[in-house]
Amino acid sequence: MFLDSSSTSFRISARRTASYAGKVVKVLCDGASRTDPDTLTGRTAGNISVFFAGDPALTGQFVSVRIGRTEPFALYGTIEK
Repeated sequence: MFLDSSSTSFRISARRTASYAGKVVKVLCDGASRTDPDTLTGRTAGNISVFFAGDPALTGQFVSVRIGRTEPFALYGTIEK
């Protein structure tokens, strides 16, 4: 089932992920993205997908990521040192 931008689920998800903008979140790194090998993916404790640049050696480790952009079902950010 495809969700369009007028669906209730879409709006709730967009509101939920928007609350992460500008925050630093703890992310478990899953490894390279399926669509972009230069991007890593991970998940928050709330199971939200996070995309960020980094070393693939981080796979399996927790990293702190500052969220710079949000979409209804994903977060995008940069690793905080």
